[in-house]
Amino acid sequence: MKIAVTGGIGAGKSEVMKEIARRGYRVCSADEINDRLQERPGYIRKISKVFPAAVKDGKIDKNVLRDIVFTDDSKRARLNAIAHPEIRRELENTEGDFFAEVPLLFESGMQDLFDAVIIVTANADTRIDRIKGRGISEERAKSIMAAQFSDSDRIKLSDNHFIIENDGNIENLIKQTDEILKKIQGEKYGNNG
Repeated sequence: MKIAVTGGIGAGKSEVMKEIARRGYRVCSADEINDRLQERPGYIRKISKVFPAAVKDGKIDKNVLRDIVFTDDSKRARLNAIAHPEIRRELENTEGDFFAEVPLLFESGMQDLFDAVIIVTANADTRIDRIKGRGISEERAKSIMAAQFSDSDRIKLSDNHFIIENDGNIENLIKQTDEILKKIQGEKYGNNG
């Protein structure tokens, strides 16, 4: 089975992925795929044509690129039009069972690649606090959150989903993750646990 893990920035997707990886499951990340893409000369050329200010000395400056796209919806759409097909291709070519962290799963239309989706949620204040902990301003955190789908949109767009509510402590997150992994194993092998 191919399972996507998604949710808004600051919801706790990475923590869920760490727990899944700790249990021996194969994991990958759209962000890691994107990081690898940003090292490829052909991809850098594409970015340079559209966002010349974001490429310096033949390398993409991620901070400059982020500043450009999170202040302008049309520029963000142009970046996504370059990045998402490349990320999709990598995910399509990944064989076997795996869990993939895909923050913009529904925004990019990649949900059709997966058998099920784990949606990680958290309330807005909790998410903002977590994002600020990464050195991002509250204003920027809110603009990133506003650019992403809401949890209710993600739930509506997902046919086969599981929800992890990550407003509590790590023990609660681990418990929910384990319960979902048992359900997924049950679905994979045609039983209820």
